[in-house]
Amino acid sequence: MEGIGKNSDSINKKSFGQFFGVLQRILTNEIYLSITRLYEKKTRYPLKSIPAALSILKENANCLSIEQPIRLERKLNKLGLSVDKIDPTNNSEITNAIYLFFTNSLPEKETHHALNALKTIRDKAIGHRENIDINTLPTTTWVEIHELIEFAKNFLNIIAEGYLGISTVSDDDRSFVSDDAKKANNCLRRLLEKAGVIESQNKN
Repeated sequence: MEGIGKNSDSINKKSFGQFFGVLQRILTNEIYLSITRLYEKKTRYPLKSIPAALSILKENANCLSIEQPIRLERKLNKLGLSVDKIDPTNNSEITNAIYLFFTNSLPEKETHHALNALKTIRDKAIGHRENIDINTLPTTTWVEIHELIEFAKNFLNIIAEGYLGISTVSDDDRSFVSDDAKKANNCLRRLLEKAGVIESQNKN
């Protein structure tokens, strides 16, 4: 998405605008659907969402084992949650603290402008197309969408590190998830260079 947007003028000049325009719409819809799924509240159907994961933490606080307590404490401190006064061997109390922290800061459709906009667009224009003017639907910005993504990445980082012993962020705070996106963006850049749409960054 970022690579297409940054090079849109060059893409249009080379008459590839129609192809990349369709691709951009597909990717945008997928981003909207993915983010709204991440924040979907628990229903009678199994969900892989942040609220569903928080429910699991709450319901199983007494039996969940923390695999990396020291690394987890360090990452929680960076997010603004201090667990210094909690017994490091008291897994249930730490889990409850994590549950409360993310529950209290969890974006909600009713109060978060971007999430409300994405869910409305999903329901009325993507998931179930209604005969309405899309210009009447609420809008959002990529900055606001990025905030929702960052919250999800922070939550994933805490859960993966603390309970699964899996790191999604390096010691210097580099996100492995973001690295994957950058690799895809670099591939697109090389493709545009090969097609003569943009100049090569390696002119030697």
